[in-house]
Amino acid sequence: MMIGAFLKGVMIAGTICLFQDKHAIFCPYGFFDREYSKIGVQHFLKFKLFQRARDHGYRSVDTGGGAPTGFPKHPLAGVSAFKESLGGTKTDFYGSYDIVLNPLLYRIFKLRYKLRA
Repeated sequence: MMIGAFLKGVMIAGTICLFQDKHAIFCPYGFFDREYSKIGVQHFLKFKLFQRARDHGYRSVDTGGGAPTGFPKHPLAGVSAFKESLGGTKTDFYGSYDIVLNPLLYRIFKLRYKLRA
């Protein structure tokens, strides 16, 4: 499902959320109009997700992100501590793999990512 933020009938931000078996997952895919970034549209979208989940009886909302377990100096350690202070529980998923559907585009992407670093 897509959740959007509208201002005067114009969508200024949106994101994709998954809802299944009373669990909501906030996906890291979305957009916002930079012209409205100062009014906190990203935070409003998360608020709307939490509101929808609560109103429909969902038991959990997965917002993703955080520091890996055992790395207290990780840049996202504060994010993890904040989520845990709200009653969140942490689940670590180890291993991630790329499924290469187009080898040429994959190499270009990897090269671009390396050059940006």
